[in-house]
Amino acid sequence: QYLVGKPLLAYITEESLLSVRGLLLKTSQTSEFECWLKPRHREKFPVSIRLAPIQEVRGVTGGFRWVMRDISERHAASQALLRSEERFHRICSSATSGIALVVQNSTIIDCNQAFQDFLGYPEGTLKVQLASNFVFVEDVPFFLDMLERVSRGSGKDIRLETRFVSQD
Repeated sequence: QYLVGKPLLAYITEESLLSVRGLLLKTSQTSEFECWLKPRHREKFPVSIRLAPIQEVRGVTGGFRWVMRDISERHAASQALLRSEERFHRICSSATSGIALVVQNSTIIDCNQAFQDFLGYPEGTLKVQLASNFVFVEDVPFFLDMLERVSRGSGKDIRLETRFVSQD
């Protein structure tokens, strides 16, 4: 109610204002964006705004229809996940045990320095490689079976010990 008849730009925070104004100047079709609002008697909060231009008779934009959603909870969850991922990355990167993140088809999507040192490969060369290429040939079927079990969720705590072939 307190927004009716008032310019919405007056409630958009300064750090969001330039990008929102630029979007308004370029928008000729419906678009969605996120920014921060700062009501007069409240703390600022993140919103998702769906913006649709109102076309006048000659195709000129006469105004905009705004639909806003408070995304504070989603934003807080996203920030918590980011902090958790950063903590996990710090722990993995400083671990003395070799750690590799491997997807179901055995592609290595990330690994720590200890894992690279363990296999004798320079930094960055193991990512997007198949982990099964580095597993001792007799252990590959067991290794792939364990990856399949993990991806199906059959077994809450699976421990895998296997032999690897180093570059040396």
